[in-house]
Parts: sequence; structure tokens; C-alpha cells
Amino acid sequence: MASLDDLLRSSERQHLMLLYDDEGDRSAAEIESINNALSAGWYCVYATVDANDKDFASKLSMRISDYDRHAEEGNLLVLNFMPFYDSAADGDLTLFKQMKAEVEETLKARTALGKEGKALLVADAACHLAKHKQFDECVTLEGWWQETYNDWLAKNLDITIICAHPSSVLNQRPHVGEKGRISQSHSLTLDLNDFMQKSQSRKVNEVQSIRILVVEPESDIRLLYRRYLHSMPVDLVTVAGGRECLEQAVTPHKRSLYDVIIIDTHIKDSSGFHIAKKILEENPDQQIIFTTTWDPETIGSDLKAHSLESSKYPVLHKPFMFSSLLGFVRPAKFRIHQ
Repeated sequence: MASLDDLLRSSERQHLMLLYDDEGDRSAAEIESINNALSAGWYCVYATVDANDKDFASKLSMRISDYDRHAEEGNLLVLNFMPFYDSAADGDLTLFKQMKAEVEETLKARTALGKEGKALLVADAACHLAKHKQFDECVTLEGWWQETYNDWLAKNLDITIICAHPSSVLNQRPHVGEKGRISQSHSLTLDLNDFMQKSQSRKVNEVQSIRILVVEPESDIRLLYRRYLHSMPVDLVTVAGGRECLEQAVTPHKRSLYDVIIIDTHIKDSSGFHIAKKILEENPDQQIIFTTTWDPETIGSDLKAHSLESSKYPVLHKPFMFSSLLGFVRPAKFRIHQ
């Protein structure tokens, strides 16, 4: 599939209504946009109801590139949007107005320091209102976002707003009119599925195969990798053990043959973490993803014992969706749909 890089470019300085079918696709699109914006030096606000989950921050840290640095430097603000959603459901937008003022102040301060003056806001309170069929409240909130967007344009502030909305609800016959009402309160509406298909068609001659090495001891799981990835632009190699992995990954010229190496913690003849360290000694920039059935606490301890940063080397706990796996690939050269 095509990269999601185009999504941020296509929605730049817009108030985007992003229609989606699948929660995993929606999350991947939002995270990819944030990663691309951060890499370009933008200020990013991820305002999500999901942040109300106590484990959200640790999960997000594995999906945002250089998460700790961006958080410490103030480039990324993760905002628990549950109180905002609750207040919007009651018709009170006071918290949103306070956030607007804070974003403006932050951009002013960043510009004074010589930083990039652009910002990305990903906000999902309106999405949750639509999910719960609170359409009047959703229209009111998106109307406020559109007024805010217009005000920021008038102030010559370069701010992009992405608000996802569930097609599964809005495409139902009784709610098609509501979809139109919500769409009118945006400067741009995109359907994620249609956008990705069109983007793929435009880039079909440009996409190069991504090289992936999978180190997985179970033959049936190796087969699943091959079956799932066979129709994608992937050059896939699978091996069962650590010795085979090192033969494939570490070259005499100390250059990486693979864009991504996926290593299971239960590989034969060695520890997955030990093999990863061997690879990183030769290729410090090698992208590595771990898969495991171990509990998060054990994995966290082992990563620390091997001096591996959890924010830099994602861990996927089995069983996992392949869309989740590919959401970690950097740079993302394609996307899949479950």
C-alpha cells in the first residue's frame, strides 16, 4: 500500500474531516501524521480520549519516533481528551477555548526561539460524539473548530487540524444527513480508504520493496508472515534462529541489508535481545521490532538489562494484528487494511 506521508501534505493548513472504517487504520493515520510533523519540526498536540487509559502513554511511546525527546523538548503534547469530550457532550466548550489560547501561546514562544512555526492538532472528541450519535453536540463542536480554524488563518497561524469520524456510523442510511452537516463544518473532507487507494495508484511505479527479516522459531507463524505479506511490496526473508539471523543481518561491509528486522524473544540457540545487540554493534541505526508472549514487566526488565530503549525498539505482544506491526515500520512505505 502507499505511504501515509501524503495525508499530512494533503491536509496541511486545513481543518480535516477524516472518515475511516477501521480503528487500527485511523490510529495508524493519526500516528503517521504526528511522526511526519514532528520530523519536520512542527509542534504537535495529540488530544485523544484514549489517553484516559492508564497504559496509553507507554503504548504510544513505542509508536512515536523519539517519543521521550519530543515530550521533554515540548514538541509533543499528549492531552487526555476525556474531560473535553464530557464537557462537549454537555454543551460546554470552555476547555476547548482554553486549549486554543494555550496552543497560540506555545506557537508564539516557539517562534521566538527560532523553532518551526507550524502545528498539528489531532483531536477526537467530536469523533466520540459521532460514535455515540450525539450529532447536534458533534456539529456544535466541529462548528467551533471551524471558527477556530478560520481565526487562525486570519492570524496567519499555520495550524493543521485533523478530526477523524467513523464511516461505520455516518454512512448508515438514517445518518447520511448528519454526515453532511458535520462535513460542512470542515475545510476539507477525506475518506481514508479512498485516499490511500488513490495515493497507491499515483505511486505504483515509485514504491520500492521494503526489506524485512523475520526471526521466528515457529514454522506456522513464519508461514503466516509469508501469506500475509506476499501481495505487498515486501522482500521477505524468514529464519528460525539467531545464527541464521546474524548470517543474514551482519555483512562484512557492516551495512544493513534490511529496512526492518523482526525478532521474537523465544528464538532458537540464543536470546532475541542478545542477537539484537550483536546486530546493533555492527549497524547502530538498524530498525528492530520485537515480538513476544512474555508479560510487559518482564520485557521491560530485559530491555533495560540489555541497554535497549523501549521507546526506540517496539515490542508487539502476541497475538497481534499485522496492521499494528506495519504501523511501526519507518519509513512507512505502504499500509494494509484488516
